[in-house]
Amino acid sequence: MRMHAFLAEADLIGRRIRLAWTFTFAEGETLAAVPAVRIRRKERDFQFVPPEPGQPDPFGVYDSTAFPPAGSTLSAVAPDEWHEETDRVVRLVETASQPVGLRVVEVLRRTTTTRFDDANRPLEQQVEVLDHGVSIGGLIPNVPYYYLAESSVLVPEPGVLRATARAGERYRLERQLYALMPGIHRQYDTRAFPLVPGTEAMPENVGAAGQLERFLALFGTALDLMRTGAEGLRDLHDVDQVDARALPLLAQWIGWDLSFDAPIPKQRHEIKYASALFRLTGGIPSAMIRTQHAVGWGSRVKEFLHNVFRSNDPPGLTLWLREHDGVAWSEPVQPLVLDTAVTGRPALTTTADGTTWLAYHTFRMNRWGIWVKARRAGEGWASSIPLTEGRPLDRYPALAARPDGSLWLFWSAYDTAHDHWSVRLRIRDAAGVWGDAETFGTPDGARRFPSATVDAAGQLWLCWMEHDGHGWALRYARFDGAWSAPVTFPPDGGDAVAMSGRPSLIAFDAPGRQLWVVWEQEVATGDPSQTRKTLVFRTKSTLAADSTGWGPVEELSVRPPTFHDADPATFVNPDGDLDLVYASDRADGWSLWHRVFDAGADAWGPEVALPSTPFTQRYPCAATIGGQTVVVYRSNQSPLYQSLDPGGIASEDFRYAGSTTLHAEHDAPLALQGHFADFSSYTYDLGGARRDDSNRYADDTVGLFLEPTTLDGDALAEGLSRVRQVAALSLPVTERAVLITEPDHHAEYIYDYVRGGQPAPHFIEESYLDVFTSALGTVVFGDAFDFSDTLV
Repeated sequence: MRMHAFLAEADLIGRRIRLAWTFTFAEGETLAAVPAVRIRRKERDFQFVPPEPGQPDPFGVYDSTAFPPAGSTLSAVAPDEWHEETDRVVRLVETASQPVGLRVVEVLRRTTTTRFDDANRPLEQQVEVLDHGVSIGGLIPNVPYYYLAESSVLVPEPGVLRATARAGERYRLERQLYALMPGIHRQYDTRAFPLVPGTEAMPENVGAAGQLERFLALFGTALDLMRTGAEGLRDLHDVDQVDARALPLLAQWIGWDLSFDAPIPKQRHEIKYASALFRLTGGIPSAMIRTQHAVGWGSRVKEFLHNVFRSNDPPGLTLWLREHDGVAWSEPVQPLVLDTAVTGRPALTTTADGTTWLAYHTFRMNRWGIWVKARRAGEGWASSIPLTEGRPLDRYPALAARPDGSLWLFWSAYDTAHDHWSVRLRIRDAAGVWGDAETFGTPDGARRFPSATVDAAGQLWLCWMEHDGHGWALRYARFDGAWSAPVTFPPDGGDAVAMSGRPSLIAFDAPGRQLWVVWEQEVATGDPSQTRKTLVFRTKSTLAADSTGWGPVEELSVRPPTFHDADPATFVNPDGDLDLVYASDRADGWSLWHRVFDAGADAWGPEVALPSTPFTQRYPCAATIGGQTVVVYRSNQSPLYQSLDPGGIASEDFRYAGSTTLHAEHDAPLALQGHFADFSSYTYDLGGARRDDSNRYADDTVGLFLEPTTLDGDALAEGLSRVRQVAALSLPVTERAVLITEPDHHAEYIYDYVRGGQPAPHFIEESYLDVFTSALGTVVFGDAFDFSDTLV
């Protein structure tokens, strides 16, 4: 038994659709072998939902096991029988009707035509069903309906038992034709057609209509169907409602390669957004979408331009934020601020009203300037605003919040015209008004690298580096309504204090320690050609604005140094302890570490690493905000951008990685080589005599990292060929696509006793080898059994 030739088409009588299918009998099968068939109908597509058990099917049109439908009456027309050559053909018409008011309306009709051979064996049976819809008015004209035939016995090929059709409208054009006839013809048109039993509810039953009227009805119904087709042209551009059979035509009009094997909703989606995709041509989203459309593989696109080494392309360090909630550190995927700098610690503090302030320097508006960013309690971060202007290069900010609600901002200003450094400041009062910028100290001194703190009494302390004509030395002053006289950092045991980089100043009360300064210094490693940065600190036992009370310089880093410790920043953590956060390259590149000062033991606790990435993490600043530790640092980590649209594209921005130098002992960055996340820099790959997928690192190369869904070699090769074709349509003509599979899918046969051909099968020969060693020299087994596996 085979079911085939399933079709749907508009009936000449409007607002109904004719469905038909054919059963072909196998040798020896009888009419009892005809299986049960169910027809389902819906709009827009073939995505049918399975019916709920025990509930009526909302998409059901016809069920051969439940004909006639519940609530209807079955009537049958006398069977017709005729012969075609040696075959006998029998046709049976059955109609189901329901009373509506004073008349009877047909709701479903089934016509069964069976062909028998000369031995009265069934050869073929055609079943035709007229779908009138669920309402008395019939189906909606010009709406495409999608039909699916199902059988519990037959399992046809996908798509074979599907059909689409649109019902026509009843314009009654036959009545207009009849009305145009001369009156004399209508007057004598009185010969009615005799009523056939069983056809009372059929719309074709014209009742007392005359012979001429019945003749014109043949042309009128055909004209109705033609007009319906013309009226339907208005909706041809409605991608959501148009007949799915017209989708290839619409795709052809706009030059889109439609996925014919995709479901109808996806085809509609492709056509609707094809114009938007065309506008994306030349960009990363276009390549990813077209790859998914062509082969169904996931993909990521990377421009290898950012992996080409350039001597004038340092890492662009953006600002990132981590928070510790008392249990774990957060994992940021996007930077707090996209503004970049090559070096320089930002500043972080909280004012008396609970507002958190972040200050940093960056190159924007064609100058180096100081920008600030604020976050009020319970709100998000506001946009950054500039606070400096003019000719000097303004960098290295420091913040201090006083109990009176004022916020003090200090920074280093470098006048390139006069080769002069100065420290400048602006004050924001408790009312939120920023004062004018002014220079700290006398204008003749060269000062830079300010660091500020506020002690328990509300006094503001400021330290900075000042050039005394021979070198840079640390100086400090106190503000308690007026600035004290600047004080020079005293020598340590008669020796001048060596200092490099920016110091970190904090007032923290510990036994015998009131004011703390932490800084980095260059230390010899034993190799005359090498030095390392190490951290040291020094404390003052009093808060007097003089040079008394300073203790010795104490070490924070291991000696002799084998790695760098740099960029110190101090703060008071949520537990009220002094905390130090800094950067070190001891692990896989520059990462952040911290350690807490134990006041009871008068010693620093163990070094603890913050979560690290293969990217650089440097220049941290930290503060306690809302009972949590907040660390802001600079990193060249690639931000991850996610489209706001559901299911949108995620992309990774590698432009900030810069030209980096890798250390042979840093495993994490080295492990990324060859992968999508690799941010290392390489010399330009010219490719020698030719350029193929092995030549990646060039300005004009774009990598498509593919995620194939097959391991079959032939299917993989075909998919790669199609991706290469769509890549040429997606990328600019100046770009070259390199295809990379992730993971690397290829079949590797070790041995196989069955598979023939290429690669050639391998066979294992087995032997045995046991080796026993005894200190007593005892023979355990006598002659040993040798065994081994040999691959030949």
